Amino acid sequence: MGGSGNTARGRRRAWAVGILALLLLTACGPMGGPTGDSEGRAGPGSETASGTSPSEAPSGSAPSDSVPGTGVGAAARPATIQFPTEVEGELDVRTYDLLTLSDLSFSAYVPHGWNAAPLMQTFGSSGAAGGGVLISGGDDKPIQAIQVMMLPAGTGEKEARAAYDDLLRRSGGRDLGSEDNPKGDPWALRSAVVNIRQPSPPAWEFSSFYLVPHGDRYFILRLGSTGEAADGMAAITSVFLHSWRWTDDGAPLDPRDHAGMRRLQGVGWSFEYPDSWDAAGVEDSQSGYVQESASGQTVNFSFKTATAREVEVYVNAEIRRKLGVSECDQSMASELSKQERDGVTVYRYAIRSHCGDMADGVLHNAVFFDGRTMVELRDGGNVPDSIFEDIVASFRFGW
Repeated sequence: MGGSGNTARGRRRAWAVGILALLLLTACGPMGGPTGDSEGRAGPGSETASGTSPSEAPSGSAPSDSVPGTGVGAAARPATIQFPTEVEGELDVRTYDLLTLSDLSFSAYVPHGWNAAPLMQTFGSSGAAGGGVLISGGDDKPIQAIQVMMLPAGTGEKEARAAYDDLLRRSGGRDLGSEDNPKGDPWALRSAVVNIRQPSPPAWEFSSFYLVPHGDRYFILRLGSTGEAADGMAAITSVFLHSWRWTDDGAPLDPRDHAGMRRLQGVGWSFEYPDSWDAAGVEDSQSGYVQESASGQTVNFSFKTATAREVEVYVNAEIRRKLGVSECDQSMASELSKQERDGVTVYRYAIRSHCGDMADGVLHNAVFFDGRTMVELRDGGNVPDSIFEDIVASFRFGW
């Protein structure tokens, strides 16, 4: 049994390394090895329980080993976070580590245990060299990989577009989009979704390519996965891109995001919450929470398919239920309101709560409905009004 297990692990490792080599060679052509000692590595992570309810969540001090990086993009960001992600309609909580790459001018969160290996890349017929990085899970998860390549200094937009087209052509894949930026990302000059047939072992690889400007430099991003790993890669991609911060000015990659906030992306909906919040949990397949462990500030979220009538009934029933709690003295702090915002119906109300010796609090509630999906955000009475308002303002349906 021991021998066969080792053999199987060896086959899986060889298969994984082969896929990783294909990810590199088909997309980028020849690569140089690591240069100098500029290797980036995700910060040390600590596994914590993720299936607890907010009342059971850790309430100790916030992480003190935040990675400062070399610029404001990484300032005050926790070294490790718990992040709820939705995969195949089910919520799960994963551990992510902060990766700071000052040479490439950004920091972002990547799955716990992933490493970043430096790369050198030549671009176009001139053979100009630029730096880059491959971020992956090593031998275990190279079927999920992220490449970030920085074009040489002095590259103009025309040359950057040509280099992007050259890399896309060399990938050997079939572009699934016919427009210049079919994904519609406002932070990218070009984007493409590519389907690549890997010959050995036979597998389909799906990759997203982006051409990204920043200041006077251009970057090419490639986020790829093979076979069944595509579902998990969608969540990794969302966390990575929405947590990307430029280290020179602290700005997010996506201009729709906000500095100092982190976006949680569900399937077809998302909202932002403070970047300092480091904990998260899942209550069931359609509800969870995000939290700052030091203060205990918590926002719960839930989602489900519903009709307009069902949403109306639910919201009014929830208000009656909360006001009827016998253990506490509860009253309306803000009456129920209903507004339309860009085709989305938004219900808002707040309840003032006094429970024995506990400090008084205001329970904020917001329900969003787009005609098919209802998403509810609510706090536990200890989130400042300004923070909850920022969270509500950041909510959107779509990607």
